[in-house]
Amino acid sequence: MRLKATVTLIFIGALVGILALVNPFKQAPEVKQDPPWFYNVTSEDIDRINIKTRISEEDFIRQDDAAWHFADPAGIPVDLNRWSGIPLLLSGPQSQRILYDSVEDPEKFGLLYPTASVTVYLNNDDTLIVILGDETPDGAAHYAQ
Repeated sequence: MRLKATVTLIFIGALVGILALVNPFKQAPEVKQDPPWFYNVTSEDIDRINIKTRISEEDFIRQDDAAWHFADPAGIPVDLNRWSGIPLLLSGPQSQRILYDSVEDPEKFGLLYPTASVTVYLNNDDTLIVILGDETPDGAAHYAQ
């Protein structure tokens, strides 16, 4: 009688051990995708930045010495404490996700009369434009195009 109980316990233990190793109930790891880029350039490729809001508009130009200045009045340097990360941020803005490949009604997202638009002029004569629309319903982000 003890032999049957011992063999049964060994069999159950081996079965539990095999299930623990193989674990057919384990879920596959969730593949997390990186957020999509609006564009991706180096900050050295940027020669000029135009930032337009509903209230004002400013142009910034990078001079030959790689220092940033206001376009008007010409030659006035920017405050590096406030400006230092802006070219880096504008070299590769990312989105949280893509809602639509194309928007049929831009007014629905505040893109017809944007909150702000940022135009980045590159040294190869390309121009990149990011339009910021209304806030998302949760208030954590803005719609952008």
